[in-house]
Amino acid sequence: MELLAGSMLFALALFFLGKGLSRNAIAGKRLERLQGKEKVKEEKNHRKLSFWGVMDAVSKIVPERTRKMLIYDIEIPEDAKNLSTNQLLGIRITAIAIVPLVTLRIAGFGVGGILLSIASGISSFFVPNIIIRKKRNEHLNRAKAALPQSVDLLYAYVLGGKNLRQAFQGMANFSPEPLGHYLKAASREIELGSSLKEAFERLEINVPIPELSTLLSSILEAENKGFSVSDTLSVLSREIRLKRRDELRSKISKAPLKLLAPLVFLILPASIILTVGPVFLVALRRGI
Repeated sequence: MELLAGSMLFALALFFLGKGLSRNAIAGKRLERLQGKEKVKEEKNHRKLSFWGVMDAVSKIVPERTRKMLIYDIEIPEDAKNLSTNQLLGIRITAIAIVPLVTLRIAGFGVGGILLSIASGISSFFVPNIIIRKKRNEHLNRAKAALPQSVDLLYAYVLGGKNLRQAFQGMANFSPEPLGHYLKAASREIELGSSLKEAFERLEINVPIPELSTLLSSILEAENKGFSVSDTLSVLSREIRLKRRDELRSKISKAPLKLLAPLVFLILPASIILTVGPVFLVALRRGI
């Protein structure tokens, strides 16, 4: 019991420390704004970063040698720059410190509880990697959602009489983010002398989306073999939109199953308590 209470106090101390750092950051930004050095929109971001402020504070109390040992496998990809190594290190340290203690308290101080706490501590070491993978998947999903519009832009430029390089450059300039960022990088490589194949290969590595790979390979094949690029883009645009529609329908069809768990375990018990509870208490008092 004392161990659990100590871990809870430690977590609360870290939380309030992070809140204090966050408020100091907000005050500093307000001062800069009054002095004309900061834009107004920055304050909301600092208010949302109280949790990350706690994690950043945790990482700063770790010795440098231990720090190097704990961040050797943390590599933040380009599409997750809103995260920092200090924040992920703080999450790893907090998880390693708290999760085994909570597991040990719940499972008991026997042999099984100790083994389970060791396993949970080892598992919590990989929490930052899970966060990075989740951010990466979210980023790719946003890029995938922007792909149909980008293909339509490319198709429109080709129909307008532009050659393939000019059409690709126009698509890159007006494609939605985050896909537009990678398309602009590929367009700059082509302008600097890279071939379409080399630029497209690097683009596939940066954005590993099957639909984009199919689009790029079809464009290269159409250009090399002399096929009509407009016909190829027309078919691909329709296929990408149909596939996107089917994926959205599949997600929507799974929504009731995802809502079933909170409905059964949260909403339904609360409804039963609110409706049957008063009647049960009255009956219990009358019986007494």
